[in-house]
Parts: sequence; C-alpha cells; structure tokens
Amino acid sequence: MNYQDKLSPWKIVRLQSNLQNVIVGRFRRRGDAEGHLHILKRMMPDLQFMIMFDVGHAEESIPSVSTTEAEN
Repeated sequence: MNYQDKLSPWKIVRLQSNLQNVIVGRFRRRGDAEGHLHILKRMMPDLQFMIMFDVGHAEESIPSVSTTEAEN
C-alpha cells in the first residue's frame, strides 16, 4: 500500500462473479464514499458495489529477542 492509498482508506469496490474485485475509487471520508456509491447505484443499477475500509498490512516486523538478551 503506497502513501496515497494510506491517505484515502475508504474505497468503493465493484463485486464481480469471478471473485475478483475492482477498486472503483478511494476516498478520505466515508461520507464521500457513500455519496459516490449512491450515484454509482443510480447510474448502474445492475452492478454490485460495496464500501470497504482498507486497513493495509503491517510492513514492519517485530524484532525477535534472543534468549541471551532476555536473560541479561
């Protein structure tokens, strides 16, 4: 997840039958995503869309502590 995606965690996803979702748009606020979703549903009533919050993945790993460091 790049920096721009982290700034806009709310996304609208188009649900497809082949289990592959397509991101239609990203938004900073849920209210903006809901407004855009309302317009999409009016323009394309046969398609399915969903709002999701993208939490991303932890990119930093927790350093392990060796037993000799823990004993000291």
